[in-house]
Amino acid sequence: MRLFLIQAIIITFVGLGVAAFVFRSQRARRSLEFVRDAVMLYVIAILVLGLFIFIRDRW
Repeated sequence: MRLFLIQAIIITFVGLGVAAFVFRSQRARRSLEFVRDAVMLYVIAILVLGLFIFIRDRW
């Protein structure tokens, strides 16, 4: 459980960093699309990590 918490915190900071970099590097109108895509990728990464942890714990 502690390892999962550490991985979740790392993914959170990486996701926020990518979203901030994309938001800063793009123009205002297009940046919303990139931030939306970054958030979707972040959610997918969390779901995959959760599934991996669940499967590992079941074994």
